[in-house]
Amino acid sequence: MEQTTAYSVSFSKIMLPLCVMVFCSYMTIGISLGVLPVFLHNVLHSSNLVIGIVIGIQSLATLLTRKRAGHIAETRGVKPGVLFGTITVVATAAVYIAAVWVSSSYIISISLMILGRVLLGAAESLQITGALSWGIGLAGHQRSGKVMSWNGIAMYGGLAAGVPVGVLLQQHWGTAVAFAAIMALALIGWIAVSQLQIPALHKAEKQRSAFGDVVLRIAKYGLGLSFAAIAFGCLASFITLVFQERGWANASLAITLFGASYIGVRLFFASYTDRYGGNRVAAVSLLVQLAGQLLLWYATVPAMAFIGAVFTGHGFSLIFPEFGVEAVKSIAPQRRGTALGAYSAFFDVALAVTSPLAGLVANSFGYQNIFALGAVGTVTAIAIAAWGIRPRDKK
Repeated sequence: MEQTTAYSVSFSKIMLPLCVMVFCSYMTIGISLGVLPVFLHNVLHSSNLVIGIVIGIQSLATLLTRKRAGHIAETRGVKPGVLFGTITVVATAAVYIAAVWVSSSYIISISLMILGRVLLGAAESLQITGALSWGIGLAGHQRSGKVMSWNGIAMYGGLAAGVPVGVLLQQHWGTAVAFAAIMALALIGWIAVSQLQIPALHKAEKQRSAFGDVVLRIAKYGLGLSFAAIAFGCLASFITLVFQERGWANASLAITLFGASYIGVRLFFASYTDRYGGNRVAAVSLLVQLAGQLLLWYATVPAMAFIGAVFTGHGFSLIFPEFGVEAVKSIAPQRRGTALGAYSAFFDVALAVTSPLAGLVANSFGYQNIFALGAVGTVTAIAIAAWGIRPRDKK
């Protein structure tokens, strides 16, 4: 298919195929989050620290491949990056299944699980960076915030759907079947975007800014995202084991409620960023997220935990586009793929560090106290957002 520069297709026709692909991509991540902690804990009898490391390795792999994913989007086009990501997801599922088959050997099984997490992290980087660059390239820079919002809905919608689907498949048909579903989802996602028109590549300038320069330009936005994401990392990595420890049922419902509340805010309040300013909306959003983390921390009954998950979803929903729109605006169009990759890398750093750190907290103080970590990260993000408001107030 030839590249095109005439983007007469409506926004929804551009974004729906991309959102289907992103939804499927994050369903695979959700299935992994729903299945892996239980498999590692109950079958391989791994410690909380090992579970945290295995979960966090995906984010580390995503972080390390963001630059490459952005480079592919800029130099080879968005479609090859998404295709490479799809192939890598299929390989991930195959490695996961192999790890289940050899679960009698701890070393081999855990090594394969780690390999699978590395592959899935690389796939996420390729697919999401490609989807964002594809959407902004077709819809236009002026609608970058809207593109990010639609992608965010697809991401956390897929995550919210993937966790309970993974748990259900694991309980009724086994862990290997749950992982096999990942292959099917990867193929569905690729079919959805395979016929979508391709944005033209921007011609590279003779002198291009280094990746480090791009990171420095967007660092203040990325740090706010990083500290805010700690709360999500705590919830996603250990909520199933928190519920299991306390003898509570329906742990996957907490993730589903998080995702549903996240999507609801994106649908009805996405325009608030442009209306009131990113830092202002971020500060309010983070206060709601803080309330959610405190509820999860002090939960004595499942209902408190569910409400905490809802508040966390409400608060976290707009953080990515609030800081992300400003990050994209600060970078030239020909470096947009790298900027998106670098900005998203701050999210990856938070998750890569959060999972093992939360595992240590769980070992020392109990599972529920990991949400104190999320609360501290949220307070730090509030400070960053508030600091960003001050110059504007003085004008």
